[in-house]
Amino acid sequence: MITQFIHVETYGFRSAACKTTINKVINEALRVKANSKHVLSPLEPSFMYGTRESLALVPKALKRLTKASEKKTGKKVRVDAQLLGTAIASFPYTTEQTLEDSKIGALFHQWKHYNLKFAQEEWGNDLFCVLLHMDEAHPHMHIYCMPKLAPNGHIVLTSHPGRNANMENAHEDKARQRVLYIQALKAFQMRYHLSVGLPLGWTIKGEQPRKRLTNKQMRATQTPTFKPKMM
Repeated sequence: MITQFIHVETYGFRSAACKTTINKVINEALRVKANSKHVLSPLEPSFMYGTRESLALVPKALKRLTKASEKKTGKKVRVDAQLLGTAIASFPYTTEQTLEDSKIGALFHQWKHYNLKFAQEEWGNDLFCVLLHMDEAHPHMHIYCMPKLAPNGHIVLTSHPGRNANMENAHEDKARQRVLYIQALKAFQMRYHLSVGLPLGWTIKGEQPRKRLTNKQMRATQTPTFKPKMM
């Protein structure tokens, strides 16, 4: 049974815990060499929404937003404040299968359409960019959302359902917030399933979660038996 899910995350200019930073995330997406060492044969991404030029300017745009916030509130914005919202959806068939099998290729085009429509409906005006990578083991889509400057001068990022639930229930204790966080993410995954997975006949859950690989292990899975190309 084919499974399908989407992963959401947020980033700041300084790394929090073990996460990477806004600059590194953007550079990896744009296949800047220093930030794409995990990719054996990097290819230019294909932009489905937004442009390469606008994505490259995201760090500067967020810096301007933080300065506007500081000017209005009179308070410094934390360097690890979460300012960039992202989501990643991976196509369940390999890149090789997608490029060489016409039936899987047709399914891939449907998958791209459903994902873009979901992103536009889920994030609306906060949606900034959607791009596609075809240079790793599986085709995958990166989605980027920008924050807004609230009337009170605070920066508000609403792309992460779990974080939204915590902000809306800040008065609750930590245990209750954790429950609401998980519930919000489950509801989000169900919306994604109904919009993308279900129309393609896929399920929302797999028997086991996919094992996280190191960069070295990822590169080992990318040994090409075919010449990568864009669709």
